[in-house]
Amino acid sequence: MTLSTGKGGKYRYYTCNSRLNGGAEKCKSRSIPMDKLDRAVLASLAEKAFASNRVRTLLATLKTRFQSGHSREQQELALLKRELDAADQALSKLYEGVEKGILELDATLQTRAQGHKAKRVAILTEMAGLRRRQDLPLAGPERGQGASVLPSAQERVAWIEQGIRQALLACAGIGHPRRGESRYDHR
Repeated sequence: MTLSTGKGGKYRYYTCNSRLNGGAEKCKSRSIPMDKLDRAVLASLAEKAFASNRVRTLLATLKTRFQSGHSREQQELALLKRELDAADQALSKLYEGVEKGILELDATLQTRAQGHKAKRVAILTEMAGLRRRQDLPLAGPERGQGASVLPSAQERVAWIEQGIRQALLACAGIGHPRRGESRYDHR
């Protein structure tokens, strides 16, 4: 099938290549209005792509992935907490050594203390980022709520219709419409 037009481009049809090249005796099929065929194809595609069971399964899989990521984040937080405790202990020992007169407060000791402080700040920053990610909502639609989350068939078709049509027409070499106007509006 090839895109063909009628009335100076006002109407668009899909026509059999054999019929276009060889005439009506080569192919008995009639031309199909582009809009009618596109809507039928897109409606079928939308029904399959956005079927309730399929979307529900995708959402459940996504929720499971988020939850497994959440448990990994818990493990990372526990590890970071242990590292933070170790950095705090190291700083406390350095301070205690200086306070008791065991260690002399020199440039080397100051550098070590600054290194422990910097490590502590880095750990706290990473922990805050993990906690922010944990606060993201995991809840999805519960059983019986799927229909309210899923769009109607008309909405589904509208979502994908324009992109698919633009791709088809781009392949056919037809230019883009003016801003704010659809190339499919035949008013």
